[in-house]
Amino acid sequence: MLRRTLVTTRGTVITRRNNLTDYDVKVTWLTEGANSSGMTLTFRSTERAEQSGVYLRIDPDTMAVSLPGASHEEKNNLLDGFRTRFGGSEHFASYTETEITDFPSYIYRKPGEPTAYCHKEQSGH
Repeated sequence: MLRRTLVTTRGTVITRRNNLTDYDVKVTWLTEGANSSGMTLTFRSTERAEQSGVYLRIDPDTMAVSLPGASHEEKNNLLDGFRTRFGGSEHFASYTETEITDFPSYIYRKPGEPTAYCHKEQSGH
């Protein structure tokens, strides 16, 4: 049986300078019907805006994983995987992959990845 997973990303702007923005980011994965609080990945990232899209760089030294009930080894394996996949190099997101729906909400469709529905959270979250 397939279970849906809700992925929530929350970023806080730390600094802005020229076309660079630094964020503290928290990503949480919650699986439908699971009895735990899910997995959380935190990190510091820098976004560089260009005319055709944005470049995102995640600082691998700031990455941390939390997964209730997981062993230290399991958490380290997860963290190593995230660092390998995302840490240290820039990842490009083209503006052509983004559809503004109801500003500031948008849909992001990157080929080969699940569609992301992005919106500003309501107060109180």
